[in-house]
Amino acid sequence: MSTFAELNRLVQSTFAREMEKAAIVLKSTSRPTTSFYHGKSIHELTEEECRPYEHNGTFNHTSTTAAAAVSRSQSPEQEQQEQAFRTRMRILEGWKQLMDIMMEKQVFLDQIKTLKQGFVMSNSLSLKNVEHHNHFYDDNENENAISSTLRHMETLIRLLVQTAQHVERDGSTECRFATLLEILLSYADDVGGEDDPQQPPQPKWEPSEEVSRLWIRLMQRIPYQCAPTNFRRKAYRVLVSLSWVPSSKGLLAACSIPERSLRMTPLPKASQTYRSSAAASVSANHHHLSNKDNPPPDAPVIIPRHDSVNQLLDRLKDETDVCVAITSTQPGIGKSTLASLVVSHPSIQKSFYVVWLRLSGNNYENDPSNNPNGNSKKSSSHHNMSFEAYRDYMIQIRDQIREQQQSAAAGGEGEEEITFTFPTCEERFEEPAVRRLREEQAMQQTKERVAKELKALRNPNLLLVLENVTTDAQIPLFRFHEKQSTIVTTNRSTCDSSSSSSTSPLQSIDWQVGLDPLSCDEAVDLFLGHAGLPLSHPLGQTPELQAMLEKACQFLPLTIRTVARWCRLKSVAAGPIRACQEVIQEIDELLMDDEDYEDEHNNKNNNHNNDPAAPSQSSSQQHRSSLTSLGSGAGGNNNDDGGSGTGGATATANRIPKKPQDAKAKQFLFDVLSLMIGPSQKKGSNNGGATSAVFVVCLAAMAVVFPSGQRVPLDVVLLLWEQILIVEPVVANEVSTLIDLRNAKNSNNKNNHKNGKHNKNNNKESRKERRQFVGMIAQGLLHMGIVEIYEVDNNTWIEIHHNMYEQFAWTMANGLDLGESSFDHTVQKWHKAFVTSYFEQRIQKNIAIEAVGGRNSLDYAVRFLPTHIFQACMMKMAETMLVDTRFFETRVNALGWDRAVALHIQDCLQLQSGFLDYHAHQNSKSTLSSNTSTLTSSSSSSSTGGPNNMLDLLMVSPVFAKSSAMISSFDTTRMNDDDDDSNEENYYNSSNEYNSDHEDSEGRRKVTSADVSRALYRMAFALAGHGYFEEALAQFSAAQKIVPDSVNLQASIMYGIAWVLLVSGDSKRALRKISSALKLMKDFDPPHPQQRQHLLYKEARQLHIDTLYERCDYKKALNFLGEIESELLQNRDQNMIELGAVLRKRGCLLQVMGKTKEAADALIKAIEWKEKAQECSYGLASCYSQLGDVNMELHALSGTRDYFERAVSTLIDARCDQEHISYLVATGKLYFTKNDFTRCFEALESARNAIRVAPLYLMDQSAYDLRCIARAYRARRNMKMAIEVFRESLTLTAHRPNSLERACCLRELAKCLLEGRKNDDEGLGCLQEALSIIMIDLGHCIQVFDLMNTIALVHKMRGEYAESLKVYGKAANILETVAPDDTEKEANVYFSVGEVEEARDNLDGALGAYKQAAAILQQTHASDDPNFAKANQFMARVLLASHRLDEARQKLEEAVRIRSHHFDERALAEAKFALGVVLRKLGASDDAEQYLRASLAVRERYNEGSHEHMETMFELGNLYLLSKPADALVYYENCIDKLDNNDALRGDVYQAMGHVKFFEMKEDEALLFYRRARDIRQTHHGRDHRKTANSVRGIGLTQLFFRHKEEAERTLELLCDICEGLARQAASTTYGAAKRITATRDYVLATIFLGDAYFANKRKHDAALLWNKAQSIYEQAQVDSVELPAEIRDIYEHRLVAITQGRNSVASEHKEAQALASMIYADD
Repeated sequence: MSTFAELNRLVQSTFAREMEKAAIVLKSTSRPTTSFYHGKSIHELTEEECRPYEHNGTFNHTSTTAAAAVSRSQSPEQEQQEQAFRTRMRILEGWKQLMDIMMEKQVFLDQIKTLKQGFVMSNSLSLKNVEHHNHFYDDNENENAISSTLRHMETLIRLLVQTAQHVERDGSTECRFATLLEILLSYADDVGGEDDPQQPPQPKWEPSEEVSRLWIRLMQRIPYQCAPTNFRRKAYRVLVSLSWVPSSKGLLAACSIPERSLRMTPLPKASQTYRSSAAASVSANHHHLSNKDNPPPDAPVIIPRHDSVNQLLDRLKDETDVCVAITSTQPGIGKSTLASLVVSHPSIQKSFYVVWLRLSGNNYENDPSNNPNGNSKKSSSHHNMSFEAYRDYMIQIRDQIREQQQSAAAGGEGEEEITFTFPTCEERFEEPAVRRLREEQAMQQTKERVAKELKALRNPNLLLVLENVTTDAQIPLFRFHEKQSTIVTTNRSTCDSSSSSSTSPLQSIDWQVGLDPLSCDEAVDLFLGHAGLPLSHPLGQTPELQAMLEKACQFLPLTIRTVARWCRLKSVAAGPIRACQEVIQEIDELLMDDEDYEDEHNNKNNNHNNDPAAPSQSSSQQHRSSLTSLGSGAGGNNNDDGGSGTGGATATANRIPKKPQDAKAKQFLFDVLSLMIGPSQKKGSNNGGATSAVFVVCLAAMAVVFPSGQRVPLDVVLLLWEQILIVEPVVANEVSTLIDLRNAKNSNNKNNHKNGKHNKNNNKESRKERRQFVGMIAQGLLHMGIVEIYEVDNNTWIEIHHNMYEQFAWTMANGLDLGESSFDHTVQKWHKAFVTSYFEQRIQKNIAIEAVGGRNSLDYAVRFLPTHIFQACMMKMAETMLVDTRFFETRVNALGWDRAVALHIQDCLQLQSGFLDYHAHQNSKSTLSSNTSTLTSSSSSSSTGGPNNMLDLLMVSPVFAKSSAMISSFDTTRMNDDDDDSNEENYYNSSNEYNSDHEDSEGRRKVTSADVSRALYRMAFALAGHGYFEEALAQFSAAQKIVPDSVNLQASIMYGIAWVLLVSGDSKRALRKISSALKLMKDFDPPHPQQRQHLLYKEARQLHIDTLYERCDYKKALNFLGEIESELLQNRDQNMIELGAVLRKRGCLLQVMGKTKEAADALIKAIEWKEKAQECSYGLASCYSQLGDVNMELHALSGTRDYFERAVSTLIDARCDQEHISYLVATGKLYFTKNDFTRCFEALESARNAIRVAPLYLMDQSAYDLRCIARAYRARRNMKMAIEVFRESLTLTAHRPNSLERACCLRELAKCLLEGRKNDDEGLGCLQEALSIIMIDLGHCIQVFDLMNTIALVHKMRGEYAESLKVYGKAANILETVAPDDTEKEANVYFSVGEVEEARDNLDGALGAYKQAAAILQQTHASDDPNFAKANQFMARVLLASHRLDEARQKLEEAVRIRSHHFDERALAEAKFALGVVLRKLGASDDAEQYLRASLAVRERYNEGSHEHMETMFELGNLYLLSKPADALVYYENCIDKLDNNDALRGDVYQAMGHVKFFEMKEDEALLFYRRARDIRQTHHGRDHRKTANSVRGIGLTQLFFRHKEEAERTLELLCDICEGLARQAASTTYGAAKRITATRDYVLATIFLGDAYFANKRKHDAALLWNKAQSIYEQAQVDSVELPAEIRDIYEHRLVAITQGRNSVASEHKEAQALASMIYADD
């Protein structure tokens, strides 16, 4: 068995041997090696040799061989011999390439046996052919057969090479390779040895097992004893069924299938892609375009691409409901041409209705301009198509099918014409994203109706071609039923998984046909065809041409077409050979320049001017420089893909980056276009070889001025060009020069005229010459192939041939330097030029436009002339035109009433926009914030209204009032309604005002009062949507006066009036209007059975709720929301948008009513419905943002950041301006959750400033936003800013004093004011005002109960205990009314009452309240419920204060037990801490340490450094104070390090540290800590407080102990004074026995210590008096039942005895010292 190495050696040796033979021949003839592959060089061709191919454009078969031989001084036999040798060399070269690729890629090595058979066979046959010609056998029949077989083999070998090169292309290459090889082997019978008896007979060919195996996978079988011809034909069907079919010319013939000539059938006239077979011909009305000496090009040249056509036909023939995509990553590769060839196939024409649609990328009026280079963000998951655009496409489908039905009817096979009806997409006051969703619903309904009509056709088979598909979502819109097939052309791949989201692959197609560049043969044929040469012309065999097509043109059809057209233009003067030589030379220079351009360009600008020896430029470089003199030309880098246009001739000195291959291909195309349409002028002219600018400027102006991708009446383009010749100096000078040169021949005749007569006719002659010149411009662009001019129904149209040509024109327009300050000024000037020309040539002369430019010219003018005027900034002229009755009548006659009115309103709004710009320039005070220009609905709650509205300052153009009067005057005017959509379903088109009774005998329909009223209604609606409320109300009123007895229209008008009144702040009148509208809608008379309710009924119900909200009737609004939700849920699939809006309103209402949990549920449901409806709107973003706010109110922080992230992401997807209030607020909230407070407050402050400029009053939106901003400041403890922003929020609700939003703001403002007890009075006032608002709006409710609890708490904080208890009592009564079963809230009231009683030292009352709370909880709660732990802890606290430590211990132990059963570690730590404190005071040190350490571990883990954490460490220090003072000091020092400087606990820690230092006998440190404690405690509690007194006592005792007698005396006198006041205060209270005991005890001790100080200062008498006073206080306390410790009596009795006995010392005994330490330090 042969190996690959053996086969490779055989091929390589055979090729080398034949090359040696070729070298011998070349040496004798001095010809290049390529002549044995391609024929003669282009420089060797002669005119005589080519003339037989060029006679009348036809091929002279009888003389070509002889002429070629004569031109080479060879005989015809020698020429044939050389051709045979060339064929052999190409076959051998193909085998050599195949071997090289197989060795490099190591592929198909299992096919060695069959490959060797194929090589031997092809080598033998090619050698046989050469020998046949060497011996000059006279056997023409055999000669032709062999030559034919060799051509087929050459094709097959080339395809084998191509398959091996692209082996990774797809999974079908193995089958393709084996099938191609088997086709090659099937020609073995043609290589038999019949004419050579010495050769052994060849075995008969049979298909190999490998091919059979591979075909079985494709469900294909080879018939038994299949003939070679039949096999080849079947193999062809197998090949075209594979996923990849490369472009080739001879495969069809190689498979024994005769080639048919394919012609593109003209598409229906209704299609905007219509191309007639005589597209190059021009209208007879434009006779100045005719030129007998230079006729227009022939019919379009078509490269059949049989393989790709058959591949598509194979996809379409066996299946229906199939979608095939023709894809390519490069434009201009022939996708539309291939689709045209497919739909023109006879089998398709016979079986299908064929419809062709070219999709446009500019379907929304707010989308970017028509500039094809403009960047626009488009989601690949959305089709970006408006309902109006979709309806127009459906009309195109209808009209194209009708034309085919009419053609069939002429042949006797007609059927009833198809008709479509369209649903009404009624306008609503809502944001654009929601409006798009409604349009999608209408589009879906339209699709269903169209599908129903298409299915009802006698022949329902439909083949739809969708050209220029850009998003995957566009395709399903046009797939109607199972009998339809679809062909899609797109630049997107269907299988490129690596593509980004902006260019995601198409998923809605079933098959993909990837279109590759042409093969070499096809490229040559295309070039020769467009160059006007026959396909057999010798130029096609020249190596230079083929190299140029491969390297420069990259075998791209559009580029080849452009180069060929350029060559054809040159051949008019130079002949085809010379023309081709010049083109190739200039292209070589372009390629050479581009290779070094990036590096040379960076040095040229720096060195060229200073280097006198700089090299001279090439001709292409000179041309670029000439273009740069006009401007940067096509070199302006304005393209999306970074292409540099015409050779990259820019004026910048920046470094030029290397470009990708696609960008280079685009650049080369632009280079060729610039050279073709901007040729150098003759040296003899005044411009001396400068680049011509006429074609460049005219083409650029056409692309810029007129709509992109659309055909335009030829007449209007000629008018533009005629004016361009005047307004552009560079063009005018060039044209003037050319005209002068032409007229110089007639100068003698002109001299005979008199001077006066000459001046009189000068202008007329100039105009005539310009008309002739623009005709020549049109003819020139037509010959270049840049534009197409054709006729449809006697109307002449012009359009740019390809989008790439249009991009080139835009690039040129951006780069031209025409003396303007900017490109925008150039655009403005060109539009002005067109408007001026049209007015001068058509309107002012009062010429019948139909007689000059055709009906299409008039239609274009009435549609687009105002737009051109706006672009020209001619606002006065626009206003004059829009209020001109004749212009409006013409519009109505041309477009029909509805379309004319809609277009007129749109133009008026555009004029208003320009009017505002002018007004803003004149008076900056009237500028409008960008936030108020966003069209929003009542559902989105973002419309403006209320007092001080910025919109009230707007000035409205008088065009609306004048247009209203003009429209009203049509009430009795008869108009001819030529609307193409006369059968379409208009707004309530079945109501009374649209009966046929309104038609007169001539078929013209009256403009009824309903028409006029509806027109005014639409104008009012548009004005209101753009914020012009006063003018909108005037138009609504005018419409209401004219409207007849039409309940439907009256209801719509009232709905509009109510909305305007609401957003203007007049909610009272708005409520009356919307109530009337709803009443009318309930009496709705449906125009057809499918419509069960008024189109605006659901929106009116929502507007009614908004009005109730604005009127502060919250309860009724909430009830109505529930009713609407129930109604909508009955048909939920049709009401997803409304459900989302209603639930969002419900969530907002519940939130402001304080029902946060219910609000969260409603918002979550709203988000679900909005996402189900695929809504991407401000409303959805608001739901996310508000749900995040609710989560923060509920302290459910886990998903809060995610909600804010979704809000921001939704706003970005909705293309929200980053300066919009909603975006700024949502961004600020998101940064807050990320702890990025710098950027958070930057965004929030920007939002705050935007709200100041343009607050949104409706639904209190701006007030709510400010409240959220203030919350952020409050959370960061910036109370000053928080209070300021809260007050700003209150100002926005001042006009609605009963607003719940105002109540919420007051409540939160009160919290800020009460923080730190700095402004209790104002805070309490805010709470009371909020309570009053809630009571008015909601009555007794749980929110009132909560607010009263807060007010009671404030009274408690202010020491107003009686008032606090009174408010708590009222709260309990309200709770019993609104929630009698809520025992937990009832228990909380008693907890609060207990805290008040505790605060006023009524410990018995506090204990009773806590016991009552526990008893209430026992009714509904289990015994181990955490609330019982809370009750036990509260009771333990009271017991501890009552010094009932054992009882407190029991309660706390129970609390710890309950807490241990739950998973709240923090609550358990709190209970253990309290138990540890009690155990410490009971002396159970070990148990106390255990509980305190357990609490410390939890608090340290959860919140290290917090107050609770430090409090636990402090108590551990107190535990060790007497036993382990050193350990205690460590705890105290840790507390001081971590505690906040403002924390009052620092005073307690310093006090304890003073005790430690006193025990350690460190006087200075003890005094330092005592004084720090005194200062902190005095700051937090005041001087007359027990804690402050304890610190003073520590200072005095330390001074006394360390013999600072005088200081000790003064300090203790202060202590005695403080304690006396505290004791007197405690004695005056009704409650607080424990407090009286402590105060009296401290007073007695202070008196004793002051006596000690007097005694130490030798004031024994005074000391005795104080000790006696202490005795009397003690005894009086006993009388008053104040039980003081017995140790106090022992202390003063010991001193009295000592002074009586005359002792000099009153030092305490050890027992007495311990008692004092226990009383002093244990309570400190």
